[in-house]
Amino acid sequence: MDKIIVKMFFRCGIPFNVIKLDHFKQMIFTDGHYGLQYLPPSYEKLRTILLKEMKNDLIKDLDVVKERWKEIVCTIMCDV
Repeated sequence: MDKIIVKMFFRCGIPFNVIKLDHFKQMIFTDGHYGLQYLPPSYEKLRTILLKEMKNDLIKDLDVVKERWKEIVCTIMCDV
């Protein structure tokens, strides 16, 4: 398993610090829970349905933060 993980990081150019993220650890533990029965999503599903669902989840999370702005008079600034 370790060799598969290091190959994925190396071949995909994933920064090594990603392995420290809770999300990475969650993914590994979840994979172990589902075992061989789990099939990863297809390329199409990943870039369409799942991406749209993730966007909707982020918008919901941001809406909660926006509601708090009224109480704490705060804003998010971004210099793109």
